[in-house]
Amino acid sequence: MNEQLENHLRAMFAEAERQHDGREFTGRVMAQTRFARYRKPALVLGITLVVAVCMLLVAPPLRSFTMLVAQGLTTSLVDMGDGWLGILLAPVNTVGSLLILAGKAARIGQKRLLGAFSRT
Repeated sequence: MNEQLENHLRAMFAEAERQHDGREFTGRVMAQTRFARYRKPALVLGITLVVAVCMLLVAPPLRSFTMLVAQGLTTSLVDMGDGWLGILLAPVNTVGSLLILAGKAARIGQKRLLGAFSRT
């Protein structure tokens, strides 16, 4: 039994000492690395193409919607004319600025309300 094991170990060590041809191993490693090197750019290119096609399909309806929203938000609340007062108050004389002020007031009210409940 010991002799069989010893012979087996000697054969294994002899196999390990034998010089292997590294070209096959190097070829396999290079093929795997080449695949991994090209995989990420190909994936990014594919995703970019899909996103570009989706944007081209969605762009016309989205463009008309954004134009309507922009036109609605920049509508003047009060006609002040073309004088210096109209130019001075133009940034705060729109529907968009009114919505922003309402949102800020709601946020301040929410903070005060939650602050009042946290103190009790």
